[in-house]
Amino acid sequence: MDSFLYSYAFKDLFRQKTRTILGVMGIAVSLFLLTSVSFITDSVSYGFIDFLTADCGNQDLRLSVRHYAGEEENRSDYFDYPNITALIHEEFDEIEHFLPRTTMWGRTNGSISNPMEDERWAQLGALDVKLEEDISFGSFIDISPTLNLSEGIPVNSCLVEMEFAERFNLTEGQIFNIFLPGLNSSVNLTILSRFNSDLKFPLGRESDIVVDMSWWGETANQLYNVAYREMDWVNKTNSLVMIFKNGEDIYDIRDIENTEALITKLGADMQLLIGLDPWNIEYPKLELLYVSEMFSLGMNILFVVIGFVSMLISGILINGILSTSVEERIREYGINRVLGARKSYNIKLVVLQAMLIILIGTTLGIFGAGIFVDKVALTLLEREIPDGYASNIVFVAQPTSILMSYLIGIGVSLIVSIAPAVKVMRMSIVESINPYRHSDELYKIKKEGSANVKLIVFGFFVAANSGFVFFLLPKIMLSLKIALLASILVGTLVTFLVGVSLMAVGIMPFFLKLLVMIFEPLMQKIMNIVKITIHRHQRRNLSTIIMFILSFSFIMFATSMVEIQVNQIGGLIAYESGSDIVIRPRTYNINAPTVELQEQIMQVEGIERASSLLASTNDLENIYSEENKDFGVTMGDYIDFTSTNIWLYGIDKNFKDTISTEMQSHLVFATGNKDEAFSQIFEENQEIINIIISSSTASQLKIRKDDLARLTFTRGTEESAYICKVVGVLKNCPGLSRIREAGLFGGGTGGVIMSDINYIKCLNIPGGDDAFVDKIFVKVKEGYNHTIIEQNLETIFEEENLRIDRTSEDIEYAESEFLVIKYMFLLIQLGTIIIAIFGLLTSAYSSILERTREIGILRTLGLHGSEVENLFLVENLIILLASSTSGGIIGTIMALGLSENMTLFTQTPQMIKIPWDIVGIIYGVSILSLYLGLKLIMRKLRNKNLIEIFRETL
Repeated sequence: MDSFLYSYAFKDLFRQKTRTILGVMGIAVSLFLLTSVSFITDSVSYGFIDFLTADCGNQDLRLSVRHYAGEEENRSDYFDYPNITALIHEEFDEIEHFLPRTTMWGRTNGSISNPMEDERWAQLGALDVKLEEDISFGSFIDISPTLNLSEGIPVNSCLVEMEFAERFNLTEGQIFNIFLPGLNSSVNLTILSRFNSDLKFPLGRESDIVVDMSWWGETANQLYNVAYREMDWVNKTNSLVMIFKNGEDIYDIRDIENTEALITKLGADMQLLIGLDPWNIEYPKLELLYVSEMFSLGMNILFVVIGFVSMLISGILINGILSTSVEERIREYGINRVLGARKSYNIKLVVLQAMLIILIGTTLGIFGAGIFVDKVALTLLEREIPDGYASNIVFVAQPTSILMSYLIGIGVSLIVSIAPAVKVMRMSIVESINPYRHSDELYKIKKEGSANVKLIVFGFFVAANSGFVFFLLPKIMLSLKIALLASILVGTLVTFLVGVSLMAVGIMPFFLKLLVMIFEPLMQKIMNIVKITIHRHQRRNLSTIIMFILSFSFIMFATSMVEIQVNQIGGLIAYESGSDIVIRPRTYNINAPTVELQEQIMQVEGIERASSLLASTNDLENIYSEENKDFGVTMGDYIDFTSTNIWLYGIDKNFKDTISTEMQSHLVFATGNKDEAFSQIFEENQEIINIIISSSTASQLKIRKDDLARLTFTRGTEESAYICKVVGVLKNCPGLSRIREAGLFGGGTGGVIMSDINYIKCLNIPGGDDAFVDKIFVKVKEGYNHTIIEQNLETIFEEENLRIDRTSEDIEYAESEFLVIKYMFLLIQLGTIIIAIFGLLTSAYSSILERTREIGILRTLGLHGSEVENLFLVENLIILLASSTSGGIIGTIMALGLSENMTLFTQTPQMIKIPWDIVGIIYGVSILSLYLGLKLIMRKLRNKNLIEIFRETL
């Protein structure tokens, strides 16, 4: 019996090839998305050791001397590394290589043949070059092609770092002189080559000059002449680098906690062996591993979201396919029962066919994901890796990831296949073989007692939601586990998204009627039939509608959030800058630029306006550092009962009009008029100083417009107070970051604006053209190129120590970084659309088979084959557009709401933007896929003559 069952199941699937192919491809696409994200995570996790290597110079552990109370007098930082290496190597097999690295700082005047006028500091590093070349520990690049480092660096010779050499104008063959305070002597070194390095030194700790450890000790002994201390420099180093065996298997960004436990236990055992007080062990890679936690969190969240949505959609797809198949073959199942089959036979048949579809689809999806990630995704990802980092990411597919994909694909699909199987089991034989039975008759009124079950289920979900918020969420927040908290919030968000999407089914009739009205003037001949069929088959189309609502709500939510974030980052940069170009000094000292610089800037062609922001209290402390003066400002109410530190801004009359045109709309007052407030703070002969304050300050001190307040200024030991009048309360002000609205972080240091004249008077600092500036805002005339203006400014003020930032350049760079994320999401979202399209085509195919006789009648009444095809195309297009629009609206509204909440963290204006380009692509792909799919499905029926149609249906 079982062999016959298997044979029959296979034959039936082959007989219904189109439906089987749609089901298999739907599951394959969903598992393709899920597994692709999993494989990318595996590959990046496995290769993340290379990213850590780039920053930490491939150093797993680093041993150095620790100074402690009670140590021997004049204990050196340098130690005998062969002895300590032998001790550690004997006890710890996990350490594969030991590399001594000796570093010394020295002063140089350049080469003997080309001396420099001023002294510069440089770092000299002694390396065991031969050993490091033998084990391929990093590499020297861009060196002389004739140089062979496999035998080390010759005596009294050196390599010089490229940038250092260019700064000193050093070339091969020159003799380089450097004074080493640690040896109290100078050494002359012949330059063999200039070099760049790859994975050789930790980021920011590169050696400028490299010599060989094999002879450096003897050379140092000849130079060392410090009278009060004698030491043999041979085999001495101040840093011993240790490298793990199979480090890529130790560092796992997916399991940072266990990685930390493994390495710290090794370090603790080693520390106990060599001693706690005398030695210090650093963990360069492990320290950098924590940086990857947010990356790991993001990948896991992406995996959960995509997995949940794709599995939900594919589950609905499988359920729809099996339910439709069961609906069409009820009489067949009834006949099986009449001929003696048990109820379990029909259940086995349904589950077996589901398993075959699931296994084939899951396997195709996983293999397709492997090929895609290996050949396409990782290749594209490597292009985005910054220079200096690992250039190759190895494709890795962990067995657990493959197993998880199979479990999810098979498990979810089997669960949703139970409902059709149970439906078959519960059918009575009489009902199933009744030739006049209609499918809707199977759905009967439930007994009254079942209402209690619904109440229990509803009450359970209400109680579970409330219990989560009341009991679990506070504990999770107090645990400060960011990964857990983010996962919970994202899971809650996805659940909410699904719930709201299901609610959207209720507004579908409105969209259906609206689209029917739109299509009616274009397709008058068939629209009456379309109206009837949409209403008659609404239960059959329910699963398809839910799939499209979920798909488009997810798509519009994700794309809108990415687009808003891209726009938000660009807007945030523009908001922080305030103007087209911002000029600020690189350092603040007594030679810092003054207001006189503004007058010189205005002489540059293309500059419309410039405005000086006077030096802040922090800047003034740096400028007058030699006088050891502290500057500070506090603000309180009139009687100074409550007060707080504030950030004071001194602006000139041009400030308001210098703000860039795009940011003018974000200069927003909570109370007061913009023009009047800025005019009032520059009024002359003020008995009381007029000021503008931020909303956060107003909220904190409970001060409103037209209230009097007290500003207290501190200059060293001097202190003076001024009574001020608040003429406006600002919510947002471009260019002045401390002017912000009260909110989540509103209790911090707020901002206060006053005129430059009053600012100089209150702080008692030099004024006029001698007033120091914090930065200068520059507005470019309309029609002038900002890039050219920036280049002109850099040329004119080349000798000044200034930083000139063009706002548009910073925005372009930030937005380009997000383009990769944006279009990566697009690929994922196209996959979810394809899954939903498979569901729609499956439903359409089942409808076409069921309505073959109806098609014959319509053809008899005068409709051509192409018009019948248009009938099904319009019908399914209306379903697609109605459900996708409903889901899209929900997803967009949720994205807007979430982005508004996120601005509470940044205290910046919300930048709203709808990704119309992505919307157009998604709708275009959906409509095109539907059109091509229906063309393919209808190809046989379109060419059949009426006699064949009626012969098949009688």
